[in-house]
Amino acid sequence: MAKTYIQRRTFKGLGKERIYFKNFRGIDRFNPNNHKPTFAIFLEEEQAEQMKKEGWAVKYTKVSEDAPEGATPRPYIKVTIKFDGGRPSVVNMVIDGDRTVLDENSVKVLDAADISSMSIRIRPYVWDESGKHGAVAYLDKMNVYIEPDELDEELESHSGEDTEEIPFD
Repeated sequence: MAKTYIQRRTFKGLGKERIYFKNFRGIDRFNPNNHKPTFAIFLEEEQAEQMKKEGWAVKYTKVSEDAPEGATPRPYIKVTIKFDGGRPSVVNMVIDGDRTVLDENSVKVLDAADISSMSIRIRPYVWDESGKHGAVAYLDKMNVYIEPDELDEELESHSGEDTEEIPFD
């Protein structure tokens, strides 16, 4: 079967409630040698339906037994971050307007970060194997906006102040 062309997708202004399964450390509990940072984003139902029609690998959460009555599975797409190869992912972390480009060693800080929002662009990898086919999502580019911590703000407000030097005799 010939590979299907699927366009990249851009999601802007995703709030932290849309981010799911954060694994920016890339820990794979089944294969410890496989270090691929991943995360997932919740999709709106109509987005999920459209993406499934296009061939994207849309998944659904499981509803736990203790979930409120009427709870339904939520659609999401898993996104893999890939720093090696011909088209490495670009990850920008923005705190108070200051941008830091993250790499494969520093992206793990996002696991503990207080993400306020993010905008991402994903590209598909279309696969066809044993009569099955689909498209998995790889991160093309991501801008992650971090809520500044009140202690960071305090530190920033004190930067540049003259401090009394303590003599060490």
